[in-house]
Amino acid sequence: MKNNQILILKKIFFIFLVCILFETSTGVYSQTGLSFRVFPDTISQFEPIITVSPLNPLVMFCSCNSFNTYRSPQNSEGIFVTTNGGLNWFGSDMCNGQNINNHNGDPGIAIDKNGRFLLKHIGYQPYAVLAHYSTDMGSNWSTNVVLSQNQPPEDKGAMITDNNSTSPYYGRTYITGVNYQIPYPVLFSYTTNGGTSWSSYSSIPNSAADRNSGGELAIGRLGQVYDIWAVDSGSPPGTEKYASFGRSTDGGVSWSTTLNVFNMHGIGMLYTNWNIFVNGIPKIVVDLSGGSRDGWLYVVTNEYNLSPAGSDFDIIFHRSTNGGTTWSPGIRVNQDALNNGKVQLFPAICVDSTGTMDIIYYDNRNTTSDSLQVFMSRSSDGGNTWYDQKISDRTFKPVAAYQYHMGDFIDIVAARNKLFPVWMANYTGIFQIWTTIMDIPPFGVQKIGSTVPKNYILVQNYPNPFNPSTTIEFSIPNKDNVKIVIYDALGKEVNTLVNQQLEPGSYKVNFEPGNLASGIYYYSLITNEFSSTKKMVLVK
Repeated sequence: MKNNQILILKKIFFIFLVCILFETSTGVYSQTGLSFRVFPDTISQFEPIITVSPLNPLVMFCSCNSFNTYRSPQNSEGIFVTTNGGLNWFGSDMCNGQNINNHNGDPGIAIDKNGRFLLKHIGYQPYAVLAHYSTDMGSNWSTNVVLSQNQPPEDKGAMITDNNSTSPYYGRTYITGVNYQIPYPVLFSYTTNGGTSWSSYSSIPNSAADRNSGGELAIGRLGQVYDIWAVDSGSPPGTEKYASFGRSTDGGVSWSTTLNVFNMHGIGMLYTNWNIFVNGIPKIVVDLSGGSRDGWLYVVTNEYNLSPAGSDFDIIFHRSTNGGTTWSPGIRVNQDALNNGKVQLFPAICVDSTGTMDIIYYDNRNTTSDSLQVFMSRSSDGGNTWYDQKISDRTFKPVAAYQYHMGDFIDIVAARNKLFPVWMANYTGIFQIWTTIMDIPPFGVQKIGSTVPKNYILVQNYPNPFNPSTTIEFSIPNKDNVKIVIYDALGKEVNTLVNQQLEPGSYKVNFEPGNLASGIYYYSLITNEFSSTKKMVLVK
């Protein structure tokens, strides 16, 4: 081969590497599905959380527990910020909010309607729950506001801000957490002035005789505040027995509480296989996509030995279509074989702009029992069916990062038609926060032509037969309410892919059958003026 040909090949290879991977002083980024560290460091980082600015979706704030035996305080909160949609991150592994020596991790974070960053965390000199705010995207933080001074302090809990402009409490930010003193009350506070001051940290009414754990928040479109937590069997960690639910319609001033909204058999224990604490604390989110399921509540837990969970740790899903008054039975999210000796851990959930749910979790279905990968399950029909995919590009061995804790929380957010999961892993020999940037897969309906068709048309799906997915195309000549519905061979509805008003044009939608069995299925285009049905075959 001639020298100039070799040189050209080298340049092409170099350009290829640059396209898939770019290293900077603040980390590695990728837009090709490769995992990279948010903030490379030499100290332990675990339990990441992430949020998106309501003013600019390119701005995101990620925090975590950071632990270093060679500094004081040993624990603190990572402050990691991106202003370009996750490509680059900057910040610090130690929050500088005063009192600087009273940081002990377990952060909760939010960005309010004015772009102000808010942070709550645990303190230990003395024990306390403390809150700060930042007006310069995390570079500097206010002196702490003391929310409580209990010993021992509250658990990690959660923080959320009301960014719904239709809400009467638009801009209000909320905190919840469970205190580790009998009777283990679920505590709550809010700020109306960007964290300058907070309401009294008071108990949400509940009558559980056993220990409460967790505390996760969600906000409805009209300002409803939803709080969910687990009731478990004893001192931490303890098996979660059922989920309790609180709802406020007056901005957190008063609450109605349901003690048991659904039974669960959580995984709260010291998991001896890896010698780390694990738990099944429920996570909650509201669908605010504006679609047919707008306002639905979704909760995900980690359970075993209670159907539909098997004898191994599984991800279990519940939903409420009426603001938390009633809840669905459990639905198993992960689609690997039941009771296969594999485990799924620490789920986190979001709803993206298409109204599709995205749940990430650790999983060892494809690895040895001492290693984990990160998986994501997606549902486009409100949780009836699920489709799994691996999203991490490597495995790691779970071990304790700090006193039997690897960390119990990972997270995911959606912004700008992309997904941003964050998790902890010791790929480099020490636990760090990792992420990847994912385009939202095409579950939603997509317009494929601007020409107005003359007739209603339903096209034969392709490929057909299919596995694992197929595409359905259709055309409508008028503005119309459109449904694309999937039926089994007996005529039972098994999925609704589209249910919305569409402008004239041609469209396509992807169908992924999840755990549906092989066989003959039918799909229908149904509008106010037209209907048509065709047959398709799923082969697994």
